[in-house]
Amino acid sequence: MQTALKGILPLLALVFSLSIAFGQSIGTVNIGDNNGKKIGEDGKERREPPLDDIVQKQTMVNRRVIPYAGLREADVFWQKKVWQLIDVREKMNLPFAYDKRPLFQILLEAATPTEEQASAGADSMRIFSDEDFTREVSGSDLDGLLFTTDTVSVID
Repeated sequence: MQTALKGILPLLALVFSLSIAFGQSIGTVNIGDNNGKKIGEDGKERREPPLDDIVQKQTMVNRRVIPYAGLREADVFWQKKVWQLIDVREKMNLPFAYDKRPLFQILLEAATPTEEQASAGADSMRIFSDEDFTREVSGSDLDGLLFTTDTVSVID
């Protein structure tokens, strides 16, 4: 037993002394003017925050955003156009039937330019008369479609 300890003891001493001699030091040691300290613009020592993980994450910093190309007609696999009537009597559609400013009034105000916009030459909303968006309607034609005058002859 003692002979085994006599052979292992010098080996352990050698491993321990080599680990101290060639081991890595904790922190960075730079030989130079600042002795490894990072000095900021104001002259004060600046410490870097400790890492949250094993390595510093730079992938997202160095990564560029690749813009998408426009959608081609050949890339569209399936499409569907749905036209629906909005029933304002349903509970979820009640905001469209708001008494002070209903949805129809908001759409009508957006479609007809104000006097200030007309004098400034600003473009108003484009309105179409068909669901394929091919025939454009002017402001006077829109008034003719929305507002009509009915006359009734009354004989006394």
